[in-house]
Amino acid sequence: MVRLGDVIATSTGTFTAQCYELYHSPALGDLVKTNGHYPTFGVVYNIYTGGLDPTRKPTARGQNEEKEEDVYNNNPQLKHLLRTDFEAIIVGHKMGSEMLYHLPPVPPPIYSFVHTCDEEDTKPIISNMSVLRTLATSNLEAIEEVISAYIRNGFKYQLDNTEFLKTVGVHLISNLPGELKKVEYILKRVTR
Repeated sequence: MVRLGDVIATSTGTFTAQCYELYHSPALGDLVKTNGHYPTFGVVYNIYTGGLDPTRKPTARGQNEEKEEDVYNNNPQLKHLLRTDFEAIIVGHKMGSEMLYHLPPVPPPIYSFVHTCDEEDTKPIISNMSVLRTLATSNLEAIEEVISAYIRNGFKYQLDNTEFLKTVGVHLISNLPGELKKVEYILKRVTR
């Protein structure tokens, strides 16, 4: 497990973490975990980089530079003025050693450490199709892309990707009744 950052905002169903290093966020659809009394698991659905001070937006600096990295090399203060955050939708938590696929009694505390998930944590979560329901029924922006990325990430933990994809398809159809086009779009994005 790699420690990525700290929780800086939290609510019943989501949390936001600030990365320790600029641009070093988990990928869209990755599974992450917080510490705390109820270790909480979330799927990354949004990543953004901006100024530390919300009243001061970054300004263009690359007009006279040949390469993008020159902007950072010639302005070393930028790594102290910018930050990368990511948001995750909560898909479960642990109570003792038991994994529960519903919201924790309380959200993760501010400053909880956020880690990548190892194989031991990831395999059972990827195999539990109730996570797809949580994702599919959320009102998050670009959720189809998040679900596709989450499923693609799950491939590396499967013995049979075709069977896994069939199971995912069946669960998506049942969780998105009347939205066959959306299911089709998600599954096409998974296999491309």
